[in-house]
Amino acid sequence: DGIARHGLLASCGHIVYGLYQRFQKNPNECQRLPELRENLQNKISNLLNEYRLQGYLEGYSGDLIRPSLCSFIENISRSIDYFRQNKDDMCLSNETIDCWQTIIDECISNLDDDVRQVGLNALKAFSNAFYSNSTLRRDE
Repeated sequence: DGIARHGLLASCGHIVYGLYQRFQKNPNECQRLPELRENLQNKISNLLNEYRLQGYLEGYSGDLIRPSLCSFIENISRSIDYFRQNKDDMCLSNETIDCWQTIIDECISNLDDDVRQVGLNALKAFSNAFYSNSTLRRDE
């Protein structure tokens, strides 16, 4: 079950990144698919929160999928412009962003060097997508 979740996260992240690359080449083609984009955005927003609530991120199964979690976050973060209607849109909820930040923090503090490295890779893309000066995410 953990291996299936690992594969799901890895493949979903790569598929969304592939859609983003296609969007970069031909934005008009992808703009005709707003329903797909909205559906993907909703699923992405909820996926890791659901995993956390169902306890999939705890214990051995959580350790098993941590690299895929970070790969997923990295790919979605790199693809975030696909979901934005304009440059300043925040297309994911603060709850989702906080969940992703927590997952990255847990990976960066992991004792396993490989898990730490994928966490750091995800952090760079995540920070660029959600914490840049032009896209401040909160009114604090």
